[in-house]
Amino acid sequence: MVQGGPVLGDDCEPIGTLRHQWVWLFDRGVQQDPNLSPPPMIPDLRDDVMRTIAASARFVNGFVDFEDDETVHPDYGWYFQEFYWANHLRPRVFLQGSGWEKTGGNPGAEFVYPAGSLPELVAKAALLCRDPAASVLPGWTCDADVNSDAVVDALDLSMVLGAWESLAAERYGSPTTDCNRDGLVDGVDLAVVFQGWGACAP
Repeated sequence: MVQGGPVLGDDCEPIGTLRHQWVWLFDRGVQQDPNLSPPPMIPDLRDDVMRTIAASARFVNGFVDFEDDETVHPDYGWYFQEFYWANHLRPRVFLQGSGWEKTGGNPGAEFVYPAGSLPELVAKAALLCRDPAASVLPGWTCDADVNSDAVVDALDLSMVLGAWESLAAERYGSPTTDCNRDGLVDGVDLAVVFQGWGACAP
């Protein structure tokens, strides 16, 4: 399972000789050596809650879904995509009272949300995925790319206009229409779209 597509570093660039790697060699963000510590049998594998949060952030346009477009980095781009984003979000978001500290969450995260605030947390996670510091991750796209298709065009413009003057807190299903993250969809967001017009440059 470890032998034969590219081995990727933390910046998602291939390291050394290309070979297939069908196993994600991390356990909740901690790198594993299968020669020293073989993974458990499938029934004993542990879930990583941050991978679920990353998937949820993707569903609300946090990053581009390479699984839907295998023409982007066809050799490796979509393998384990959500796990890269889970590691990006692990030090950044946490939900109190959820038991996440036992499933890969980080109680010392930058943004800690109270119990019952999962939609707000996912919306924040989607916005954090747009951070320029994450531009090395597979699927990163720019702030103005509201629908996460890696290009800023009329579709993004129409989504911003469709959410005009709505508060970010009322739109957890599409948080990226608030391009500048000030809590309101207005002329500033419209300007961000026009300034970013065209293909997003990772």
